[in-house]
Amino acid sequence: MSDISNFVEVDDTFMARFADVRGINADRRKRESAQIEMDRIYAANLSAIRNAAQLTQNEIAASMGIKQSAVSRLEGQSDMLLSTLLGYLNATGAESASIVVVVHGQRVELDLESLRHIKALSSQT
Repeated sequence: MSDISNFVEVDDTFMARFADVRGINADRRKRESAQIEMDRIYAANLSAIRNAAQLTQNEIAASMGIKQSAVSRLEGQSDMLLSTLLGYLNATGAESASIVVVVHGQRVELDLESLRHIKALSSQT
């Protein structure tokens, strides 16, 4: 009889650990879902900029010197170089491009065009 009670205790312990793992997996699924949603919003924002410019992916591609499929990938990408982003924005005809962040309550703006000038200067040396 004691063998059965030991089994039940082990089973309860296992179930408690399993519940912890399920919680971890649920947290992981929540994070993955949040990342997927952020990627969707990001892609929607890039295509929204293109749509605001009333341009097609083919027109952006021609301006950037790449294929339409590459523009489609850019719009669906969750990560890209700032220089690639700037090239995309320039192709849409964006008049200015900057990234704004708030650090410890202080608003900091990074002008993407200035990065192009810094890169050009560094390549000359």
